[in-house]
Amino acid sequence: MTPKLSDASHEPHEPRTRGVPAPPLWVFLGGVLLASAAGFVNAVVLQQGLLPVTHLTGSVSHASGDLAQGNVRKALELLGIIAMFISGAACSGVFVGDSRLRHGRYYGLILLIEAMLLTAAGLLMASSAIAGMLLASLSAGMQNGMASSYRGLIVRTTHITGTATDLGLWIGALIARRPHDAWRFWLLLTVFASFAAAGVLGWLASESLDGVALLIPAMTLALAGLVFRRRPPIVSDHAHHRDTGRG
Repeated sequence: MTPKLSDASHEPHEPRTRGVPAPPLWVFLGGVLLASAAGFVNAVVLQQGLLPVTHLTGSVSHASGDLAQGNVRKALELLGIIAMFISGAACSGVFVGDSRLRHGRYYGLILLIEAMLLTAAGLLMASSAIAGMLLASLSAGMQNGMASSYRGLIVRTTHITGTATDLGLWIGALIARRPHDAWRFWLLLTVFASFAAAGVLGWLASESLDGVALLIPAMTLALAGLVFRRRPPIVSDHAHHRDTGRG
């Protein structure tokens, strides 16, 4: 008996999507808000001739180089930025717990504290640039320590290296025809674009207002914190179980 050849057209195809439901609109809006604030703050600090405060990779490398060259004072400034960033993340850890986005946590309070820190940083920038820079780094650490994982997707809002990496991985999965969710791409792209666009605005604002420009994101975050504390969005238990907790 001649074996029956299988019809390739009847073979099951791998699903093009993972089937993970898209997050609610407020997740996208939160990503825009936080990434914009960080991009704005970092641009203001850089325009003032200071060091970046929303990410640490370059600071660690610069500190290593300064120590190698015997420039202890500059290295201590950089180490101060690093220490304040870590301290801010530790504060978020006290209030938030882990990296998963969940209802009932103190996100609104963290946003309000971050707003107060940025206000102080903006007011101090003219008289003590170092103090303003350190407070801005503390604020960035608090923000980055907030919920950073939603349904298995790690979302960082104070720097875009990880975001760019995840975008590349998503594009690779698309090319290889592996399962992928469109909403992940749009969320990552939104965060990336928000950081970049706010950086342009922050630089222009700093040219006109100097360090006081930090009051712009401070007021925005304060308003968001008040809104969140009054009417916090609800994350379903289904989303909790899908969240991996990486961060």
